[in-house]
Amino acid sequence: MSNPRPEHQHRSDNQNRSNDQHRADHKENQPASRQNDDGYVASALDQAKDTLGEAASAVSARGQDAIDGVREVGDNLARAIDISLKNRPYTTLAMAFLMGVLFAKLS
Repeated sequence: MSNPRPEHQHRSDNQNRSNDQHRADHKENQPASRQNDDGYVASALDQAKDTLGEAASAVSARGQDAIDGVREVGDNLARAIDISLKNRPYTTLAMAFLMGVLFAKLS
């Protein structure tokens, strides 16, 4: 006597089946050009994804090269300062003082 599903839910299930059938019929009735367009779009997206991945790899490699270059310059500067301190300690001290004064004036 009592219906386990309300009437509106029963209609909704039938409507969903009808919509699903309509979508399937629509896809079957699509022209071949539309189906080819879908394949073309998917192919273009895959190609764009690959190109973007390659570009990201190239940028990463260049960034790593730049970081390595900065480290090398820092190491060379540290070595030059060490050598300068050993060979000409007063000149190096005077240069450091002048650089400090220059930075203080600029800021």
